[in-house]
Amino acid sequence: VPGGVTLHAYLSDESKLPQGLAPVHDALMKAIDAEKVAAAGKFSYSIEDPEANGGALAHKLEKEYGLRPQVAGLMNPHPFWFSLRLSGGGHSVPVTLPQGGGLDEAAFKRAILTAAKHLAPGFLHTIALVTPPAPKQMYPGMQPQGPQYTRLKAQLGKDARVIDAKLSSGHVPADTDVLMVMDPTNLG
Repeated sequence: VPGGVTLHAYLSDESKLPQGLAPVHDALMKAIDAEKVAAAGKFSYSIEDPEANGGALAHKLEKEYGLRPQVAGLMNPHPFWFSLRLSGGGHSVPVTLPQGGGLDEAAFKRAILTAAKHLAPGFLHTIALVTPPAPKQMYPGMQPQGPQYTRLKAQLGKDARVIDAKLSSGHVPADTDVLMVMDPTNLG
């Protein structure tokens, strides 16, 4: 990825993480340190607590990426943050953690590498997705009604790099392999 990549770890303070996540947190930190050494200056990271400073970052993450705190389960309903995103080359992608497997150092390294592949031009096909603007919220805290194409983006993102495209300039992004226009009724 030209210019390298940055891992953004949105983590609650360690005292607010469930006890079972302590080894997972340690494995993440080991993977970050190993990747920083292996990438020779092309990998950086930031660790931020979304709840700090009155939760301003938490609000921004929810608005921009739909990220929210998680809960460990019914027996431990206290919300906590443990979300990762990788950015580089003007794009940002989620770092998807394996489901049902162990979250050890190797798993975090694989997840970071997979996310980096989605940022690297030419490594995966790039799908430019044009969607209508998100519907307005009827009431504060209520999910917007109408199509948001999140499942489509997630499914396409498994095997391709998906970018949100705006055609208002009249041009398709230069690195696009496939252009998908969803609901073109409002295009000029």
